[in-house]
Amino acid sequence: MVSNRLVCGVGRTGSGPHKATRKHGCMAYSIWYAMLSRCYMEDSKRVARNRYYAGCSVSDEWLDFQSFAEWYLSNHIPGFHLDKDILVPGNKIYSAETCGFVPVAINVCLSHSRRKNRSYDLPTGVSFCSVNKKYQSTISINGRSISLGLFGSSDLARSAYLKKKKEHLLSLAEQYRPMITEEIYKALLIFPIEGEL
Repeated sequence: MVSNRLVCGVGRTGSGPHKATRKHGCMAYSIWYAMLSRCYMEDSKRVARNRYYAGCSVSDEWLDFQSFAEWYLSNHIPGFHLDKDILVPGNKIYSAETCGFVPVAINVCLSHSRRKNRSYDLPTGVSFCSVNKKYQSTISINGRSISLGLFGSSDLARSAYLKKKKEHLLSLAEQYRPMITEEIYKALLIFPIEGEL
């Protein structure tokens, strides 16, 4: 019999067929535990690293590990990540209705950088080139930095960055279409890029 212990102050391991342990490679439990810790652990270092998860919560159904594990086994795609806000942009609740599994490349593409250029307080993808007094637009794709050109204003450079990022996302959606759900594919086609939320 599985113990019904409390996890992260809110979750219950429940009684059922699914092992609630990280010891034996139980990926469902590892993902469930990580989800709860992102939302509910009060460790100050964790909070500083995960400001993106401020205000996030887990549905009542998923506070029960046995319920989450059932959903996980029906939906998990090996090597993919659990995502909470592609189906519902800006979503803050982990639930069966709002979550899906996506490739790492799509998650990376959609991650919003919170850093700004310290020298000029510029948005993501924009830097100032002091030699020619222009704004440079740059994007990172597959670990490679790609220059998108020099522009007369930070707004024009930012527009070039956002356009390229949208093109990249659409390309990834097509590339992974055979592996992702149709619902996630359609959501990616209309997903708002940084600054559009």
